[in-house]
Amino acid sequence: MGRPLIDIAGKKYGRLTVTDTKKLVGKHTMWNCLCDCGNNVAVAGENLRSGKQSSCGCFQKEPENNPAFVHGECRKTVGKTKEYAAYQSAKGRCTNTNIEAYSEYGGRGIKFLFVSYAQWFSELGRAPSASHSVDRIDNNGNYEPGNVRWATKGEQIKNRREFKTLSKFSTEELKTELLRRGENV
Repeated sequence: MGRPLIDIAGKKYGRLTVTDTKKLVGKHTMWNCLCDCGNNVAVAGENLRSGKQSSCGCFQKEPENNPAFVHGECRKTVGKTKEYAAYQSAKGRCTNTNIEAYSEYGGRGIKFLFVSYAQWFSELGRAPSASHSVDRIDNNGNYEPGNVRWATKGEQIKNRREFKTLSKFSTEELKTELLRRGENV
C-alpha cells in the first residue's frame, strides 16, 4: 500500500495551476495542469513539488529565459540565416584545423577576431541579396571589425590575393607548396 494521495488540485506551481488528477503511471501520480499561456499539460506530482517543472515548456521558448537562445538566427524549424551561416563558416575556416579550407585561412595566419555573433551582425547587418557573400576588404587581413563587407562574386574576384607564377617561387617554396597540397616531391 502506497502513501495516501495528497490533493494538490487548485494549487499553483510557477506558471502551472493544478486542475485535477489525471492518472497513476507506475508509482507517479500525474496531474492535469493549466499553464498561464493557456496550454494543458500532465505533470508528475513530484516534478511540481520539487520545482523541476513549472510551465508547459513555454518558459524556455521565450528568448529572455533561455540562455541557449541568444540571437534567434539558428532555428531548428527555419534553418540558419545566411548571416549566421556566413559567421560560422568564416570562424571555422580560421579556427578549425579539420576544415579543408583551414590552410588558406587560419593556416596562413588569418584570425577570426569577432567575439560574438552579435558583434559580427552589428558590423555587417543583413546581406543585401542572396548573391552577396562575406568578403575581407584586405584579403590578407583578419576577419575583424572594419575589414569585412558583403560583396558580390564580381567584387570578390577583383579582391583576390595575387598568386606567384611558378617562375617566382624558389625551389624550396615549390617543395613546401607541393608538400602542403599533399603532392609527392
